[in-house]
Amino acid sequence: MPENPKPGADGISARMTDDPKTNDKFTDVKTFGGDPGKRYKVTLRVRGVVEPMMYKDGQQVGERFYIGGVPNNKTYNIYQLSVSSPAQHFFFNRDDKVGHRIFTIDYTATIGIDGGATLTLHGDGQNGHMITNFAKLVVPGIAPAPKPFNGQFIQLDVVDVTEVK
Repeated sequence: MPENPKPGADGISARMTDDPKTNDKFTDVKTFGGDPGKRYKVTLRVRGVVEPMMYKDGQQVGERFYIGGVPNNKTYNIYQLSVSSPAQHFFFNRDDKVGHRIFTIDYTATIGIDGGATLTLHGDGQNGHMITNFAKLVVPGIAPAPKPFNGQFIQLDVVDVTEVK
């Protein structure tokens, strides 16, 4: 973390590659537990330091959570969770406009997931750059807190799972 970071600065992502098809992207795939044929109501706690991204053709829930739709900009970071069953996807860093700024997120969101569904957490920096944590924001309870991390991240924690009857 620089001592005096430049406000609004962007930096090269640590995930930057020479291949535009894989540049600045990550994907993590997991299988949801539970019993096949049963649906579960899953509450996630969403935390991190992110840059803003606009989405369209879906549903805004709260300030930052967005259900369905598509990205509405070609240069800012996308943070997305896709669920195979029931088929749906969610975005975590929704904002009314993009720009060289960052903010913390810390909220809960409840989604439906069928037992045995595939969950795909996907990030896409789109251009190999990220807005650095020039404001030295910290999310309490997530390492490296209480020190700031000079980058962006998102952490999803499952806080409750209830079978839908």
